[in-house]
Amino acid sequence: MSISIKKSRSFKKQYQYTLNELEKSLMIQNQKSFIIIACLNSLQSFYEANKYSANIDYLTYILEKYKEISLQIKENKSIIKKAIQLLNDISYEYYNGSNKVILNKIVEEYNKLLNQLQSNIQMETSSYDEFVNNYITNGFSMQKLLVNRNYGNKYRVIITDNDTLLISQRKKNVFLPYHVKDLREKVYTSKELNSVQQLIEKEYIIPLSKYKNPVKSRFIEGYSLMKNKENAPFLECVDLAFEMAFNKSLDPAIITACKNLDELDEYLDCLENRETQKFNPFKIKYELLPQKN
Repeated sequence: MSISIKKSRSFKKQYQYTLNELEKSLMIQNQKSFIIIACLNSLQSFYEANKYSANIDYLTYILEKYKEISLQIKENKSIIKKAIQLLNDISYEYYNGSNKVILNKIVEEYNKLLNQLQSNIQMETSSYDEFVNNYITNGFSMQKLLVNRNYGNKYRVIITDNDTLLISQRKKNVFLPYHVKDLREKVYTSKELNSVQQLIEKEYIIPLSKYKNPVKSRFIEGYSLMKNKENAPFLECVDLAFEMAFNKSLDPAIITACKNLDELDEYLDCLENRETQKFNPFKIKYELLPQKN
């Protein structure tokens, strides 16, 4: 839908074609806006009919997706309207103006705006299609919108970010740090998990016994970090695993808690300099058994 003013004979056709395409795009954005509002109304009806057994985590996730798409559509509509205005300005200056510098400036602004619009629409279309296909067509995945009754009221607990790695001898567990937003994304694209709480219990609370052999545990966790979080080649995975295995000062649970290699490298630097208190990605807390008298 970009426009050129070099060929005077084709300008009128260019203008009309481009205007039609922009108006068509605006109409599509309006239709999408109408559809997601209708979906929101449907969600509201479902929630009100099932509010005592609703999975609040999943409901929150859907609403976040709705807000994200709504903002994208709103921005696209604004850009399209601005593009139509600039296109009309180009037409006016082309037929009535005498200053080519002004005309060229408007054309440049229009084409720049159009590039932004094309990028925005591509991003918005991907988000919209995912929302409609995964959550609307499937009835918002009703199984996930309802509380898993095997877990009782635990799904009603408000879950917040955890910025602390807790290594607890008393509870015989390791509690990994997490951001709720990341967990929601993982849960609601999964066919096996029904809530954030279920994911936390399955993957973020780890038996302390898993780390009873420190050398082996450091090797396994180093390898897993490179393979699963960095998508590194096999040799790089093994290299880091051996490097970690014989670092006696390193608690293997800290490797597990690191989201990526950068976090691990940052901790290792702090450890080497004996400044672990300066490690920022998450706090580290040990809960020891009370000493016997």
